[in-house]
Amino acid sequence: MSIGVDNFFSHADNFQLIFLHFFSPAAMHFDTIEQNAILQRLLKLLVSNATLCYFIIMKLFMLILFPAVALFFTNGFSRDVLFPNKHAACFLAFLGLILGALFCTIDWIFFLPVHFAVYNYVTEFLSLLIPETVIPFLLCFVPFMIFFRESFAYKLRTFAYILFGFYAVQLPYFLIQRYDVLPPFLLFLRPVLQLGMCFSAYALFSLVKQSASGKSITMSVVAFPLFLIMYCVPTFIETAWFLGADAQIWVTLSIVYVFLSFLAFPILARATSKAAPARQVQEQE
Repeated sequence: MSIGVDNFFSHADNFQLIFLHFFSPAAMHFDTIEQNAILQRLLKLLVSNATLCYFIIMKLFMLILFPAVALFFTNGFSRDVLFPNKHAACFLAFLGLILGALFCTIDWIFFLPVHFAVYNYVTEFLSLLIPETVIPFLLCFVPFMIFFRESFAYKLRTFAYILFGFYAVQLPYFLIQRYDVLPPFLLFLRPVLQLGMCFSAYALFSLVKQSASGKSITMSVVAFPLFLIMYCVPTFIETAWFLGADAQIWVTLSIVYVFLSFLAFPILARATSKAAPARQVQEQE
C-alpha cells in the first residue's frame, strides 16, 4: 500500500511533524518517488526555516565552543608556553567541569534561577559580576591553591585549564536560565568574550611565570591588574548590552577585547617565553 505525498504532507505541515512521519513505521510504505518528493519538500522547509536553523547552530556553537577549544588548546598549545603534560591539562579541565556542574547544581537547588533586571548600571553590573565572575573565580582558584602541592607559579600557569572546563558548563547554564530569549549577542559574542577571558588568563599568567624566573617583577606587577580588568570586561560588556547602551560602545569594546585576548596577549606571552632563555644565557655569560 502506498501513501500519497500530498496526503502525507497534509498531516505534516511543519518541520517537526515531517521528521516524525518520515521516521515512523508508515514511512516503510513509501516508494522511491514518494521518498524523493518528501526529501525535496523537507529541503524546502529547511530553507524556509533558515532562522530556526540559525538559532540551532548558534546554540550548538555556544554548547561546544569551550570543549572544542579546550581540546585543541590542550593538544596544541600546552607545549609552547605552559607545560608538556597533556594528561595533567586534561585532568584540570575535567576538574573544572566537575566544579562547574557543582556550581550549577547548587544554584539550581538553592537559588532562584530567574534574573530580575534592575535598570541601574552599577547594580546590574554587580548582580552579573558576582555569580558570573567572582564566585566562579573563588570556587576554581581557592581549592586549586589549597589541595594541590605544586608551586604557586605552576598553579598560575595552569589555572586557565580549570576555567575552560568550568565555563563549558556554567556559561550555557547561566545564559539559558537568565534569559528567555537568546539573541545573537548571547549565543555568539558572549561565549567568545568568555573564551577570550580564558585566553587572557592563560597569556597573562604565563607572563607572571616568565617574570618570576627573572630578577624583575615588573611584568608581574602589570599582569595581575590586567588580568583583573580582562576578567571583568565581559560582564561589563554584557551589562552595557542588556541595559540598551549604544551599540557602538559595546561593539567597540568587544572588538578591542577580542583583539587583546586572542592576538596581543598571546603574542606577547610567546615572545616573552622565547626571550627568557636567551636572557638567562646572557646573564650566565
